[in-house]
Amino acid sequence: MKVFLLSPPVSLQPLKLFPRHPPLLSAQLAAVLRSMGHRVQVLDAFLLRLGAEDVVRTLLAAAPDAVVVLPNDVARETPPEVAAGLAAAYRAAGGKAPMWVAGVGNGKWLRDLLDLAPGLSGALVGDPEPALPELLAGGETPGLILPGAGTLPEPGVVESLDALPLPAWDLFDLRSYVVLPHRRGRGLEYPLLASRGCWWNRCLFCQDLACVKSSRYRVRSPEHVVEEMEWAAKRFRARHFLFHDAVFPARREWLARFADELEQRRLEVTWFCMTRADAVDAEVLRAMRKAGCRNVCFGLESGDDDMLRRMDKGHDTTASLRAVQEARDAGLEVSATFVLGFPGETPRQAGRTAEFAASLGLDYAQFLLVKWHQVPRDLLSAGTLVEEWDLAQYDYRGMVFVPDSYGSLARLKLARTYAYVRFYLRPAYLLRTTTKLRSKGDIRRYLAGAATLARAMLNR
Repeated sequence: MKVFLLSPPVSLQPLKLFPRHPPLLSAQLAAVLRSMGHRVQVLDAFLLRLGAEDVVRTLLAAAPDAVVVLPNDVARETPPEVAAGLAAAYRAAGGKAPMWVAGVGNGKWLRDLLDLAPGLSGALVGDPEPALPELLAGGETPGLILPGAGTLPEPGVVESLDALPLPAWDLFDLRSYVVLPHRRGRGLEYPLLASRGCWWNRCLFCQDLACVKSSRYRVRSPEHVVEEMEWAAKRFRARHFLFHDAVFPARREWLARFADELEQRRLEVTWFCMTRADAVDAEVLRAMRKAGCRNVCFGLESGDDDMLRRMDKGHDTTASLRAVQEARDAGLEVSATFVLGFPGETPRQAGRTAEFAASLGLDYAQFLLVKWHQVPRDLLSAGTLVEEWDLAQYDYRGMVFVPDSYGSLARLKLARTYAYVRFYLRPAYLLRTTTKLRSKGDIRRYLAGAATLARAMLNR
């Protein structure tokens, strides 16, 4: 069967936005389908900046037996209206193939999408790898939602991540994706996951519908992860790896096996990961550094303990301080993300977060407006939800919630601008940055970073 996997654009009209990350779930699903004998064609319409007409034209020319749309992927979100609009345009142009939606872990989100898009044939909630082959074969399909469904099924789950084939990256041009400026100059940055889900999975602001929410935490064996790294090093000459895990599996035994496997295979690689402040300690961070980790990013979220409790983050600012200091002592480059605009936050608390970030000695910081696909009902009364999706270039995408204390979206964005100014325009930070410049490549990288920072400050 000929299957077309579509990573949709973020808008039905062409926009000058580029994805930072390749569609990892799409590549994984393509590999599963090919291993079962299906012919697979892929299209990353976001990367190619295609509008609805271009996408439909490509679909009609391909004449597939089935179309699968993946509106959410690793570090990638698109509005439900885009999938609905593409389905309507495809049907209006005479497209006959069944069109399914997959790669989303929230059944209600998918049911609402099906109500919005009569051109869609149905949706698969949860991991699509075990469900889609069954659907195409006409068998019993885990996680299947049909239009008009009342009761939602349990999400499909890949029980053993090691059983999955390596992603079909040969169908994509990995070098076409935008790398954040501070990580440029290292060649290809290969994306991978060592786990799915999140062992905490309580943060109220988390909207990762593809890999975290409604997904049980599972970890690949370190041997299987290193096998993929070795394959990527040979196949794509990759030497730098980006782990997209919500929480990198930094357990002592796992790391020891990971490091041993890298050494046995004589893989000289570096890697970047994201984790929680309470998931690591000094010993673990030193082990990560020894195994090739060069940059760790902590999701610290706020410099105000009351806001951390409201978010159900699970740790406080004391844990944040400890984790950052221990990571620096281990010789790691340290980044952190912070979120602004969580329901109940005040401008004073946002300012406290900006001051806290500036005090930590971080190498890089990112300040994100909290974006929502759906806001919990008990939080809606604390402000106003801006229904139009914010499609900022270097930010997560979704609807912005404006807490009552801000009064307007403009004032909330001003708080983000202040945080960036406070962090990056400190004399001490600027001096430290200039001492790192060793080559023309360093200068180009930091100029690109300055341009990115300027766009963030101007809220563009």
